[in-house]
Amino acid sequence: MGVVPAVVAALAEPGASPAALVHAAAAAMSFACGVDDGAWAVLAAGAMGHLTRLPAHPHNKSVHWPQPDPQGRGARDRGHPD
Repeated sequence: MGVVPAVVAALAEPGASPAALVHAAAAAMSFACGVDDGAWAVLAAGAMGHLTRLPAHPHNKSVHWPQPDPQGRGARDRGHPD
């Protein structure tokens, strides 16, 4: 899990491109998913603060956040890939 601090540093980079932010967020989340050591490493590196700021990024196309459907359908039912 030694790479986690570098991934989180990429999330914190002020001049990071939207693509770099998406890739860093995906990497951080993949480390955190399924393995306790990975989740703790991501939390210890301070990723949560950076991840929760992504929806407010000035380039709003940098992260896709599925919106809830008022009819209760899942994202795939609405034609989204997620």
